[in-house]
Amino acid sequence: MLPPNIQAHVPAARRGSVDALTELIRYGCSSTDAQDQASLLPIFVSFLKFPEHEGEILVLPLQFLETVMSAITNASRFIDKDTPILVAAFTKNWPQLWKWISDVEGPFVRSVDAGALPWRWDLFRFIITLVQNMTDSEVLLRRLASTPNLITTITYLWIMEVDLRGTPEVLNLKCPLPSSSRAWGPFIVHRVVQDAYVTAVLDAVKGDHAKIASVALRHLRTSMEHKPFNAQVAHTNVLNLTHLSEIPKFRPILFSQHCISAVTEAMASAAAIPFSRGEAEYVKLFIDGCATYLMINMESPDTIGTSGVLEGIQSGCLSAVLNSQKWFLADLPLPGGDFDDRIDMLTDFPLGVAWFKFKTLAAERIAIKDEENAKIKPSAAEAIKCENPQWSQCKQTGENTVVRKCSACRQAYYCSKECQKYDWKYGNHRQVCKEIIATLQAGTAFTFSRKETAYVHAIVNRELKGKIEWLSDERRKKFPNLPPSKVGIELDYTVYPVTIELRQVTMDDIHWRDIAKNQTSDKSAFVRAILPFGAHPCMMPILDWTVQN
Repeated sequence: MLPPNIQAHVPAARRGSVDALTELIRYGCSSTDAQDQASLLPIFVSFLKFPEHEGEILVLPLQFLETVMSAITNASRFIDKDTPILVAAFTKNWPQLWKWISDVEGPFVRSVDAGALPWRWDLFRFIITLVQNMTDSEVLLRRLASTPNLITTITYLWIMEVDLRGTPEVLNLKCPLPSSSRAWGPFIVHRVVQDAYVTAVLDAVKGDHAKIASVALRHLRTSMEHKPFNAQVAHTNVLNLTHLSEIPKFRPILFSQHCISAVTEAMASAAAIPFSRGEAEYVKLFIDGCATYLMINMESPDTIGTSGVLEGIQSGCLSAVLNSQKWFLADLPLPGGDFDDRIDMLTDFPLGVAWFKFKTLAAERIAIKDEENAKIKPSAAEAIKCENPQWSQCKQTGENTVVRKCSACRQAYYCSKECQKYDWKYGNHRQVCKEIIATLQAGTAFTFSRKETAYVHAIVNRELKGKIEWLSDERRKKFPNLPPSKVGIELDYTVYPVTIELRQVTMDDIHWRDIAKNQTSDKSAFVRAILPFGAHPCMMPILDWTVQN
């Protein structure tokens, strides 16, 4: 209930007294009580009328309407799920409120008439802030979504803002504009109204998907250029971009290398901002939003996929993720004792889990590499042979030979320029070089040096060491009627920890057939390792592994 001294002004305000209304507005702007706001709202709305003209003079002064709009906007700030009385008041008064907005939005917001300019951005601010606050209530959000032409209006303001934000008209405003994305976005996020909303949005731009996608991306870039950085607005923009890109018709446009680069750069910019505890909540949400967009894009099978991963990496995705960790780790409690306690907490984070897996794997591989280097020290002549078809006659091969590598395929070695030219002119490297480059670019094949092959052999041997008895038991259980030579061991190194499976060997499988060429015993098992190479798992013949060894 309104205090008695304020309630006394209500009858006069209802009769149109500006003085009485001024007192009610003054009280409303200072009150935090939702019931007070609900009582005052219909009085405020009743004073919103289309400015009538008497000659060139407006009956209702502009500054008076600005005051009324401010009072209504202030009341909308208290809308949430815990204020049903205020939600009910806005629901009841919305038709009259929307009629007034519809009447003034066309001639005063969309108009390019100089006389409308004083109104344009005040009305823009009022409409955007009001709709944004009303969407905090699901009841009101549904009511807004069903309002004829509201979505068209919000979409127009959303496009207008990004088109005019850098113009002198906007730069010279005394008060910064609210982000229209925060009024436009909730309808995209809300699954119940999303389909109808997208249809209305596209109707507003005559079905131009590319235009909507372009505006969404421009809003993200604009929010990154704004000084000071507003993480809440930036988070809204990347959220809108992500939800739009989940809609099939927008996916091919928004899951592009161009967009990946823009989102990655935005994440890197946010990560580079000096840490501020006051900004931490929304900066973390923004960084998480960027990472979510990139993750969905790179893992989605019907988008640009692996080339998207490459684009993300080239745009600085990894460094952006690492630099962003200061925003997340700063909130961890400092341990009172051993520093290892904090390290244990880090292992619960996805990034921490991935890092410790990588650390463990790297340590294992380094140990194997050190062992191999200690055992095998081939001379230069043994390790690398000149590719010149006449290499056996070449007098320069030896311990101190300076070995040259083909700059195109980087797979062929030569002891001198003369040998390289000879092989190109009289040998077969001209054709081989083209084939190697083609397979490397396609990602369908690659080659190993002798040292690399020995290294992979060592990794597989280490993996199988101690598992021979288990593998023998598994073979007898799964393939009791097959001889050892018909059962292969497959190790998948594209996942961690590595998976080991037994498979039946058939000569229909080209990969097993290649390995079979090197079979030395009918009591040996074929081993195949699947190695990560870019985005393509590639097969490589490894070795014959004798079950009895």
